[in-house]
Amino acid sequence: MSDGLLNVRDLRVSFGTGPRAVTAADGVSFSIAEGECLALVGESGSGKSVTARSLVGLAGAGAHVRAGELTLRGRDLTRLSPREWRDVRGREIGLVLQAALVALDPLRPVGAEVAEPLRLHRTVPPAKVSARVLELLADVGVPEPERRAAQYPHQLSGGLRQRALIASALACDPVLLIADEPTTALDVTVQAQILDLLAARRARGTALLLISHDLAVVARLADRIAVMRDGLIVEHGPASRVLTAPAHPYTRLLLDAVPTSPAPRSAGVRKALASIGRDPGESGDGGPDAGEKAVVVEAEGLGKAYQGRVAVEGVSFRVGAGETLGVVGESGSGKTTVARMVLGLVEPDAGIVRLEGREWSGVAERRRRGRRGRIQPVYQDPLSSFDPRFTAGRILADALDAANRPAGQDEVAELLKQVGLNPDLAGRHPRRLSGGQQQRVAIARALAARPRVLVCDEPLSALDVSVAARVLDLFAELRDRLGVASLFISHHLGVVHRISDDVLVMKDGRVVEQGSAEQVFTDPRHSYTRRLLAALPTLERS
Repeated sequence: MSDGLLNVRDLRVSFGTGPRAVTAADGVSFSIAEGECLALVGESGSGKSVTARSLVGLAGAGAHVRAGELTLRGRDLTRLSPREWRDVRGREIGLVLQAALVALDPLRPVGAEVAEPLRLHRTVPPAKVSARVLELLADVGVPEPERRAAQYPHQLSGGLRQRALIASALACDPVLLIADEPTTALDVTVQAQILDLLAARRARGTALLLISHDLAVVARLADRIAVMRDGLIVEHGPASRVLTAPAHPYTRLLLDAVPTSPAPRSAGVRKALASIGRDPGESGDGGPDAGEKAVVVEAEGLGKAYQGRVAVEGVSFRVGAGETLGVVGESGSGKTTVARMVLGLVEPDAGIVRLEGREWSGVAERRRRGRRGRIQPVYQDPLSSFDPRFTAGRILADALDAANRPAGQDEVAELLKQVGLNPDLAGRHPRRLSGGQQQRVAIARALAARPRVLVCDEPLSALDVSVAARVLDLFAELRDRLGVASLFISHHLGVVHRISDDVLVMKDGRVVEQGSAEQVFTDPRHSYTRRLLAALPTLERS
């Protein structure tokens, strides 16, 4: 255990004391050598991120961290003072956090964020910091790095924010890089670029601890895989063996849940549908069994520009009751701008949006307010959409109350169960939930209003594969049984293939291909679509 660059033996992390104490990591042991990649995989709440943060002294307030051994290049990390930790973070250990919008300082440009470790550790002469920042941003695939460096986090897409975080973590060329879901917000082409960059760093001798729920990403990079569940490592071995011949039933469950193509719906979700007021045997009003599907949301010739730059141009589509339109494209292609126009949060400069046959864009908000419950969002970054003062239960109760539905503990518990959460989590505040748990609360909140349309912007980005599979089944049941229409934006093409009836491919604000999911994924007509599909990682080891 003491032969690696990083050695971890019997790591235990708990929160609280006495009978209410919660163990997040229970005797975790592993080592990572120079130029080696170890992947930690497992569901949300399994202890992956807590384990990773413990390695840089950031386990969190109230954490009790103990270890038989925790060393980096022979240095005992358990004995570091706060000042010594500040010297280690960034210079020797780089950390890429999962929540890019929360991790970046909203009050300063991203260029200053990337420059901070360079200035703090003085690894580059002051006169060369600016040039090095632009070089780092270009390395991680940020287009127009000079312009982007001057922008603030809220002006960047989720993918661009994530790339800025990666650039900051790599700035001082650390010997160990801890990457917690480093490709969560990235489209497949940029994801491939980042994976190539990480692979190159590994080839140069950088040790990599990769935390990911995306097993295709793990297959591309990892030498070894450690599977975590309930704070324990239940399986650990070479990546080729774990991915092709898993020994533990839990590992097999994770692999079976990887979304690839359309699959039969889970019968277990039908029971949950009864709890939201519809018999699973019924068809909903306007649902698939009600005859010809009515158009629920329609966009015609949408256009939008910001400061003279075209963000969206000439986008048109229709989504019928019980249909799902998947929207794919690289970061900055205009997907989220389209979603915001459909939600009525941004007014189009050209074109029109109709909701259930009536004008939705270009009308006063007072005319839309009474119909807002008919169309609900599920955002990519759920934490920023919650009131941090409220518990998960209060968030859902408020959503039920706004929809004029009973908002008691039983109703909140049923919403949590629908998205695979334990009702006991109702008493937790958002920051005490894992990223995947936060996203599931956001989905439950959207379902509280019994909407006719869901606008989902990367709704599964923070979810592990098994939970994502259950949530996809839930979306499918809402579509099939209740006639809910969905606009489903995702960079995960396997998810889009599985959930969508039709697919719209966007590039530079324009639609370059549109058709049935089967046609687009099996016989793409446009070279850009073919490039997206070619960049999609698979579970096959390269």
